[in-house]
Amino acid sequence: MRAAAAAALLAAAAALLAAACAAAPPDPAASSSSSPAETPTAPATTGGAAPVVARVIDGDTLVLTDDRRVRLLGVDAPERGRCYADEATGALRALAPEGAALTLTADPTQGLTDRYGRVLAYLASPATGTPDVALRLLTEGAARTYVYDRKPVTRDPAYEQAQTQARAAGAGLWGVCGVFPTS
Repeated sequence: MRAAAAAALLAAAAALLAAACAAAPPDPAASSSSSPAETPTAPATTGGAAPVVARVIDGDTLVLTDDRRVRLLGVDAPERGRCYADEATGALRALAPEGAALTLTADPTQGLTDRYGRVLAYLASPATGTPDVALRLLTEGAARTYVYDRKPVTRDPAYEQAQTQARAAGAGLWGVCGVFPTS
């Protein structure tokens, strides 16, 4: 019974995503930074308007004006109260400022939401000229790569390379904290 319900839910989610993608106009910025297997997510508001940042919660999570929470795919930033948490949050605010329109892109290797109900997505921020916000956070040393349930995101090879270079250069948290702060 559970398997049938899960399959029905997955089929409904896939149908909704497909319908939303068919209705949304193509975004050239998103296609230049994403692989062909990645799919833009549904617009955050009616009428095809782009999702807009309401506020940044921390270095890897933000809230849209429609109250959806979005968790960046493939990265993990220090939690509040940990070394470099304030700087990581500031880095995300600079890349995805309040009021900025975003492009959200799903990854076919990951779920559409996490266990907390947050939308899982890659973010592009045309307002700041950032085609991949997570990659920029890794490059600046404001986050580390993150693999959930042993399923790396499609962009993991590029993310790992950016993290390796940031760590070697002592960028961001790697220079200040030495290691990723976990406790």
